[in-house]
Amino acid sequence: MWRRSAALLVDVVIVSVVVAGVYWLSGVAYVDAAGRFVLKRGWAAVAGLWAAWIVYWSLFESLPAHATPGKLVFGVRVVRADGSPRVGAAAVLVRNVMRIPDVFLCAPAGLAVALMSVGRRRPGDMAARTLVVRRSAASPGVSIATPWTASRS
Repeated sequence: MWRRSAALLVDVVIVSVVVAGVYWLSGVAYVDAAGRFVLKRGWAAVAGLWAAWIVYWSLFESLPAHATPGKLVFGVRVVRADGSPRVGAAAVLVRNVMRIPDVFLCAPAGLAVALMSVGRRRPGDMAARTLVVRRSAASPGVSIATPWTASRS
């Protein structure tokens, strides 16, 4: 679980820095004469940040590595819950849209669900039928032991 949390932190920093730069350059965010940080367009700017997060995670997890830069650094990737390494675009989109409520809006509840679930799956993983595993366990041709594959044996 620590690898996944560390990867999340790296990815949040990357996206936040990029979005902050775009907001700064476009004039949506600035520092006023009193030295206060000002974010124009309030909720629209927040929605833009959330959209950037969804696009970032969905784009990287749809690529063949099925991992964001943070996941690559910490050696994890996304697979289907049955252990198949091929994750479809719909599953990637579902798990990442669900990231807003289960990670950013209700983090304690999402964390509690992940800690208590089999495979340490957050609600977005459950909805998308995905699992985050170590990259070594997700090599082609290697069976991943999950409750779903174990019950079929």
